[in-house]
Amino acid sequence: MNVWDKDRFDHGNNVQALASTITKCFVNLVSESWSHSYQPFITEKFVYSVVTRGLFVAYAQPGWHAHLEKYFGFRLYNTIFDYSFDCVQNPVQRLVKLVEMISKFSTLSVNDWRDLYLMEQETIEYNYDHYFSGTYLKQIAQFE
Repeated sequence: MNVWDKDRFDHGNNVQALASTITKCFVNLVSESWSHSYQPFITEKFVYSVVTRGLFVAYAQPGWHAHLEKYFGFRLYNTIFDYSFDCVQNPVQRLVKLVEMISKFSTLSVNDWRDLYLMEQETIEYNYDHYFSGTYLKQIAQFE
């Protein structure tokens, strides 16, 4: 059980329980499993942000974001986020670079966050539709 007293594998109910918290955040920092390893490994964690129409970045393996884009077909939020941290091999240095990138948003106002969110609205909607249409499964199948 997790801190929300939910079954950790019941993602439908878990996302409903967490949706109000997730949607209040400007960006969701996803901590991926085995983020200190060196091979991209995509889990369900980022989907919570996708289905609640949120922005996310992940502390994950190097190349995780590029992998998500190439093999799963999800779009990155390139207008507002600098994904150069995604190429850093050392996990500690990657985390530091990620935190440096997102920390600049902490000094902005709620209105500024809203403006940035709206700048990525098309990508947010694309990812939402891409997930619910199942198109990402067709994207993955191209690489089997």
